[in-house]
Amino acid sequence: MPKQRITFPHKLCNVTSLYLILIIFILMLWSCKKSTDPVFNSPKFQLKVKEVTSTEVWLSLKAHDAFQGNTFKLSRSDSLVLNLTLTLTDTLFLDEGLEPATTYGYKAAIFDADKIVGRSARVTATTMDTTSHDFTRNDFHFGKGLATSVFYDVSIINENQIWAVGEIHTSETDRWNEDSTKWIQPYNAVHWDGQEWELKRIKTKGCGGVVYPTIKTVFAFAEDDILFAHIDGSITFYDGSKFRNDCSLIAQLNESARKIWGVSSKDFYVVSGNGFIAHYDGNYWRRIESGTDLPIQDIWGNTVNEKSRNILTVASLVNNTPPPKLLGIRQNQLRSIYLTIYRSLHSVWFKTLNKIYLCGAGIFYRTNPEVKWSEVDNHPLIFTYRIRGSEHNNIWTVGALGFIVHYNGKTWKQISNARISGRHYYGLDVKNHLAVAVGYDQGNAIITRMKLNP
Repeated sequence: MPKQRITFPHKLCNVTSLYLILIIFILMLWSCKKSTDPVFNSPKFQLKVKEVTSTEVWLSLKAHDAFQGNTFKLSRSDSLVLNLTLTLTDTLFLDEGLEPATTYGYKAAIFDADKIVGRSARVTATTMDTTSHDFTRNDFHFGKGLATSVFYDVSIINENQIWAVGEIHTSETDRWNEDSTKWIQPYNAVHWDGQEWELKRIKTKGCGGVVYPTIKTVFAFAEDDILFAHIDGSITFYDGSKFRNDCSLIAQLNESARKIWGVSSKDFYVVSGNGFIAHYDGNYWRRIESGTDLPIQDIWGNTVNEKSRNILTVASLVNNTPPPKLLGIRQNQLRSIYLTIYRSLHSVWFKTLNKIYLCGAGIFYRTNPEVKWSEVDNHPLIFTYRIRGSEHNNIWTVGALGFIVHYNGKTWKQISNARISGRHYYGLDVKNHLAVAVGYDQGNAIITRMKLNP
């Protein structure tokens, strides 16, 4: 039987075509109507959570230039928190005074008169929980020799790898050996292996004429990648088994590097007196002109990516004249950051540039996008030498008279109300829930180890 071939009458084909054209036309109308609606979740109008602390949320807004001059409204959990004229189309907003460990929802909209012309998708932010002010503390003393012992700095690799540096005199040092052929020099470092502290002598191979000079600062990237800065201006590299000394800076420094910060022993910065800043790239030193002859007391940074980082240094005299300076370094270009502080400063720390902390004759902070610096209240005006943290909810500050204070993300707590005469903490490092402070106590060197309890 021959196969039957089915064909559609021309009239039916015409009807089908009309239906298809009508459907396409409706879809086009719907698409056109949608395009006139407020921009929603579009690259032209994006709201993102950039950073959170226990009480703050930073939100970034990217909007089309056409929205400039319109009214911007930001809502948190359906409550209006910001209502302003949009002057920048790529900007950062701060929402503060929040509760720790709480999730908040945010929505943004752009208005032209009373008409919505742009709106964002809803974004959520969960604030950090606070840490505890409860901790376990251990004090370790070193010295009891003929001369004063002191630690100037400390670096934590992990709980079982800690280095502290300075000048340690014991009953066996500062005298001739039994046959009077060798003068026994003081120690200049101690190492914690998880069980005990071991006294160390790290030499400079005679760069400055002294074999084991005092060490003023240490910075550890890993247990096999550590830097030591001696008082004679030399830098010692330690690879876990061997010490290698670099005397290159002695001609430029009349003292030790005061602080070190970097990402590895082939990419780091040193700062010192007379506004000295230098960068080492693994082969060569390059001096960065600071524009000041004030002594630079501290340096800290964070890594944005492999090629970019934010670095801040603080320059100040112990007295108030001239005013202190805060200097920023990015791609080895230096800029001065506006300060409203006219007291001596000695240390800087930050997780990101959204919130910067300073200490010295007081404890201060600034939140981006604010310009004004605020002072932490309810603390005695005891000079503080170092501020460090591991996160926004775990920041420590130490200083003169045994002063130690902890910030848990919401509140600052002074560890002891007693002022200990003759005890001063000069160095501090924080890693996770462990903080170690070092300094001087009644003629001996002291290490105070503090571990937060859950």
